[in-house]
Amino acid sequence: MFGGELILPNIGASIGKVFTVPNLNMPMTLAPNSVMIRLDDECTKSWLYNVFSSPFGYDTLWSISSSTAQGKFNKTDFRKVLVPIPPIEEQNRIVTKIKELSPYIEKYSKAQEHLDTWNVAIKGILQKSILQEAIQGKLVPQIASEGTAHELLEQIKIEKRKLVKEGKLKKSALNDSVIFRGDDNKYWEKVNNELICIDDEIPFEIPQTWSWVRLDSICSYIHRGKSPKYSDIMKYPVVAQKCNQWSGFSLEKAKFIEPQSLSSYSDEQFLEDEDLMWNSTGLGTLGRMAIYYSRLNPYELAVADSHVTVIRSYKRFVKPKYLYFYFSSNTVQSVIEDKSDGSTKQKELATKTVKAYLVPLPPLEEQQRIINKVNEVTSIMSK
Repeated sequence: MFGGELILPNIGASIGKVFTVPNLNMPMTLAPNSVMIRLDDECTKSWLYNVFSSPFGYDTLWSISSSTAQGKFNKTDFRKVLVPIPPIEEQNRIVTKIKELSPYIEKYSKAQEHLDTWNVAIKGILQKSILQEAIQGKLVPQIASEGTAHELLEQIKIEKRKLVKEGKLKKSALNDSVIFRGDDNKYWEKVNNELICIDDEIPFEIPQTWSWVRLDSICSYIHRGKSPKYSDIMKYPVVAQKCNQWSGFSLEKAKFIEPQSLSSYSDEQFLEDEDLMWNSTGLGTLGRMAIYYSRLNPYELAVADSHVTVIRSYKRFVKPKYLYFYFSSNTVQSVIEDKSDGSTKQKELATKTVKAYLVPLPPLEEQQRIINKVNEVTSIMSK
């Protein structure tokens, strides 16, 4: 090669790329898996460079490639390729116009890249803003006929007493704290007849029909999973942190427990539909949450490992999707590391910390309206 030749790779992902050999004033040879075009006429050479750089050229080269996964075309088939060739004067005008427009195309391409980057960033900012508005009671209006969160909490207490009477819940579950706003306009929490001012714990104001509650007060189960004994038998999947992504819940990367060890699990440790799964160990995954949907589990059941905290609300009264929105919000996620324990590399979100999380609770019907509105707005944004 002397320099100035066109080189077209003829194998794999490089098919469709075109290179011009630089003139280095030194001997050069053609590497394997490429074909070379040598022309003395600079105008036609530039024309062919543009032809094979175009979508037409890309499709043409792949059309003569083998159907193997990697793809490859040979020189014999390449020689038979039909190429459009205009008169030399028109070639020259077209090549000149392409060179003239190229800087503008490059400028537009960079502008589009910046726009795409900003669109992603703005989408993330808007989503966080929407969630923040939602959990502060600003996304949908309050409706007096829907009652109050205080009334909802009374219904939950009745449900707890029923479950205690049936032996399905420990009596200690009735010892909920009561959070209220005093005459001094400060927030107080009453626990076992002891009053504690928690004004510095309240992150924002909420509507009068809402109530601040501890997460444990509105959940029937909050516990870490357990360390499993793994097996190659694909029968009972284990939900690990990698299964819980902000994009959703998936068992694609799940491992499986030894079937014989299933007897060591209590019934409440088997995941139930719409349980929240909160990643509770390690920087980078700490605080990430997903909702377990049984319809996405083709197996008989599933359990969580020891790095995942399972949160099971009283689902008749507290919508899991609403809690998901709250724990996904900037209010929670921005301080998740501060709430954790342990070393820098091995942060842990303790179960007692999860149980003690303050939650802004709306009436039940308003919870559903918030869910509907967030889903509606985010759906529009994703189009």
